[in-house]
Amino acid sequence: MLRLEDRYIFPIFKNGSTSLHHDSDEILTNDEISGCNLIHILLRDPRERFQAGINKYAMLNNTTVKNVIQQVKKNELSDRHFMPQWVWLLHLYKYYHGNVQLDSFKNIANYCKNHKGKTVSYTQETGVLADYIDYDYQLISHIGKTLPLKKLIEGCNHALS
Repeated sequence: MLRLEDRYIFPIFKNGSTSLHHDSDEILTNDEISGCNLIHILLRDPRERFQAGINKYAMLNNTTVKNVIQQVKKNELSDRHFMPQWVWLLHLYKYYHGNVQLDSFKNIANYCKNHKGKTVSYTQETGVLADYIDYDYQLISHIGKTLPLKKLIEGCNHALS
């Protein structure tokens, strides 16, 4: 958890987390976040994030995108670079049960001054996207809203079933 000026932000990997960490005024541990009144969460377009994450993972692990996709389809691989954003919310819920405000990753400049958008060339579209990121698209529909995290987590439970 990060504090930037008077806001608390839960950084999701591949959603500007490096820039947010760089600009943060304070890093809070999991045990310190329960007292926060409101936590901001930036959500990225699920398809874009997935593709960027798959390509980054393949590059870092010296493998092909095709190989990574095959492993993901077989449920043999998950990684922080591309795991669904709702998984990050499940982790947050272990330590925080208050309200969250969802915002678009496109608005990252409202949170940090030094974000330098990174580009990744996408080598292919995949059929795995629908199964893997459907609930992330439901989360996107809540951008601009302040909601109890529990309400979002209940939707995650439906995504798991």
